[in-house]
Amino acid sequence: MSFCKSLLILGTVTVLGCGHLPPSATTVIEPSRPVPSKAAFSEQVLYPLAKQTAHEIIEHKKATYRLDEMRNPDDQAILGAIGGAVPMLGVLFGATDEHDRATLERNLAWLDSRRLPLKKELIGLWESRIESTGTGYAVCVDGKKRVYQNSKNHWVRLDDLPHDCPRVEFQSLKADAPKD
Repeated sequence: MSFCKSLLILGTVTVLGCGHLPPSATTVIEPSRPVPSKAAFSEQVLYPLAKQTAHEIIEHKKATYRLDEMRNPDDQAILGAIGGAVPMLGVLFGATDEHDRATLERNLAWLDSRRLPLKKELIGLWESRIESTGTGYAVCVDGKKRVYQNSKNHWVRLDDLPHDCPRVEFQSLKADAPKD
């Protein structure tokens, strides 16, 4: 075997000055690196993703609570007219509005208190679903199997696999939920 072919097989240097090899053989072949640990993957990918996802879930639920508490403007006009005609009903509706506002504020505060437990639940769930791909890891997130590969100490998200993952109801959003 010639010296140039031996260097090519090792894949550690660029082959120069070997005119008898095809042009494609002069490419440097990067030696494969070991895949970082699952703990490193979790710390660098899953922890920030869990923080972002928990924030998005909480903000979506808060917006839903606010939307549910809004009344149709036509209903408010009708209630105002009734309250103006019958003073006692106006006092009753005003008390109901204050109760509704207090309930909404209590629910929003409770949701804010669930950020950290939700983040921890997401990390636990995702860490239990990590699968090695040989060059990185795959994990089920938001119903899709995401694939990540480490390239030069940076995790790159590749195309999702066509595998649907089961959706989960988060226990941290059920425990100690406020009552009306």
